[in-house]
Amino acid sequence: MAIPAGTEKKSTPVSGQGTLTNIPSANRGQRQALNTDYEGSGYDKGHLFPVFHTHTENIMLATSTLTNAAPQDPTFNRGQWRIFEENVAGLLQQDCSRSYIVTGVVPGNKQIGNGVRVADYYWSAFCCYMKSGGMRSEGYLGPDNNGLVQTYTVSNLETTLSNYYGTRFSIFQGTC
Repeated sequence: MAIPAGTEKKSTPVSGQGTLTNIPSANRGQRQALNTDYEGSGYDKGHLFPVFHTHTENIMLATSTLTNAAPQDPTFNRGQWRIFEENVAGLLQQDCSRSYIVTGVVPGNKQIGNGVRVADYYWSAFCCYMKSGGMRSEGYLGPDNNGLVQTYTVSNLETTLSNYYGTRFSIFQGTC
């Protein structure tokens, strides 16, 4: 099928990140954070899917997108949350034949840039099919305000998140 003249898709280069395709410049940043939203904000681009869970350079690079980021206090991101991510990655690699990890945020009211909301809490949960048989799961919640990462059962994390989100929240739909 031919593309009508004047409607060709154009790419706009983004420094160091290849090109943006299919996103008209007038729409960029309306529903998605941009690098400029983080500039001068004092926040890191915290990975939701941690780089510590990657095994190849291409997968590592794929985690470095703004769709995989949330504003994160640099002390927390480079401190307790990083240690937590490293520990969970090590556990999953060592003990699990197959695993799933889900990570998210509880948005706060503070904003940076052009309306990017800063999270009040970062959370994560894993489901591990143990090499030795059986299953193991845990949940974690990291409040930025005190720098601690708390450990939960997945069920207790779901209850906590349900309260924060104001609706029933399920991570693994009761399967782990």
